[in-house]
Amino acid sequence: KKFIKKSFVSKKVLKEKIILMNQEDKEFQEEELEALMSIYEEELFINPGNYHSISIPIVKEEKDFNETIQLNFMYPYNYPSNSPPLFNISTDINGNFNLSNNQLEKLSNELHELFEQGDIVIFNWIEWLRENIIDYLDITEDYLQNRDEEIREKEVNTNTNKETRKEKLLNSMHHSETIIVKKSKFYGHCCKIETVEDTILALDALKNSKKRIFNATHNIVAYRLRDKLTNEIHEFRDDDGESGAGDKMLFLLQQMNEMDIWVCVTREYGGILLGPSRFKYINLSCKNVIELLKS
Repeated sequence: KKFIKKSFVSKKVLKEKIILMNQEDKEFQEEELEALMSIYEEELFINPGNYHSISIPIVKEEKDFNETIQLNFMYPYNYPSNSPPLFNISTDINGNFNLSNNQLEKLSNELHELFEQGDIVIFNWIEWLRENIIDYLDITEDYLQNRDEEIREKEVNTNTNKETRKEKLLNSMHHSETIIVKKSKFYGHCCKIETVEDTILALDALKNSKKRIFNATHNIVAYRLRDKLTNEIHEFRDDDGESGAGDKMLFLLQQMNEMDIWVCVTREYGGILLGPSRFKYINLSCKNVIELLKS
């Protein structure tokens, strides 16, 4: 009877320990997912259930192929106290990168060797795959050559399109007459814009069109743009060292209810401080060039 009672107590204690371990495992799993989400916010997909996946970019010699492998993993109830996560790896659906059964088995062995009981391991798996997956993939020389040609062609087309757009923006740009006050010169430039990228290209085109503008003390910018899809209004200003000037130009655009417009006022400093009155000439140049655009 004593032996039976002792055995019964031992099973009860063992059961309590198992429940406690499972609770600790659950906490580790939740903490690990939270950490992974903060590190891989865009790449990680958290399933409401217990099946999760992360996309890992394929990189060789610092060259991104713009393609990924996917690590799919699931937590067993006793991870990390005893067992590693269950997982599989899927590759590019286009068939450029394939893993044979033999390669998958080697990968599986490598990942299992990284696991130590009691320690979370997903982060280590992700980083190991990021660094080593390229060595397990069958990437042909033809694919590499074609990929390089595609990248070069894309870069050329992108640069050509940007240069074409810059030329169009510059040709459509209006310029106000120069205001000269105590040797300082103020003059404005503006054009209609369609995208946020236009605002960057417009300034680059303007500054490279004339040496005096490129070397000017300040090229103050403001713009307002309505997103055609969301109807959201984008507003921006840049003082370019003339503190507060961009805010005043943007306020003027708002007061005039101007939209889809980019304005730049150039100031060439003449060596004599103008104090607050300089803002009057900046805003006047801004207003003058907008009126030119509308006329």
